[in-house]
This record gives sequence, C-alpha cells and structure tokens, in this order.
Amino acid sequence: MTIIAWDGKELVADRMTHMGGTPLPPMRKVHRLRAPNGKVALIGFSGYTAFAKSYLHWMTGGEEPQIKSGENMKWSIILVEYPRWVWYRCENANRWDLLGAMSHWAIGSGCDYALGAMESGATGRQAVRIASRLDNQCGFGLNAVRF
Repeated sequence: MTIIAWDGKELVADRMTHMGGTPLPPMRKVHRLRAPNGKVALIGFSGYTAFAKSYLHWMTGGEEPQIKSGENMKWSIILVEYPRWVWYRCENANRWDLLGAMSHWAIGSGCDYALGAMESGATGRQAVRIASRLDNQCGFGLNAVRF
C-alpha cells in the first residue's frame, strides 16, 4: 500500500509500511542508484517489502531475485532512466515494460489520486500528499529523488 509518483522531474513516494495491518517504522521506497553498467536511474517500489529490497540489491550488482511458484506477493516497480524513460514491472507479468517518455506516472494503491492530481497540475510531492490524505494505506511523510 503505497503511492509513488513521477512528475517528469522527481520520483516521490510516501513512507508508510505495515505488516498484517500493523504499522512499521517509515521506510524509503524511492532510490537514486548507479547500475553496474554505469547508468543512473531512479527506482521506486510498491508492495512486498522483502522482494523490493532484493530487487534493489539486484539493480546494484547482486543476483536477480527469483519468484517461487505459488508465492502470493503483490509488488510493482517503476524505473526511470535519464532523461525520463519510464519502465514498469509487476508480479502479473514479471518483465520490464517500457512505457516511454512519460511526463507523469504513478503506481501503488494511491496511484489514481496521484495521477488525477498531476493531471490537474500538481507536482509529484503535491500528488503524494493529496493521495496520502485520500488513501488510508499511504502516509508518514515522503521521500523524493531526482537526477
């Protein structure tokens, strides 16, 4: 349960995490990283926390995480390559899909609120704040990364 918004300049996310309905300490869901090939990317994770951490490890040179057959995990990843090529991956297809040069995009449970806010002119930060007010699964402030 997350909101991650890309406004064409910044990748912004709320910080709320929970397990079984119990809130956990706030967590960083967006990162600026340098891949082993030298490219800088922005990446944001929604969903199953341990899987997200293993993907972050992979993106910085570790082994690619494997999904075990029958695992019931919901997750999605947004990856932005400079200057603004947006890639998306989720548990349904488990492959990278290029969305193209997107001026704004959002993932997570609050994505509809954030997309509506950005379509009306809000920045990513404003969109995450709006979505956090409307989706009770989002909140605890925000983090942002940019190139």
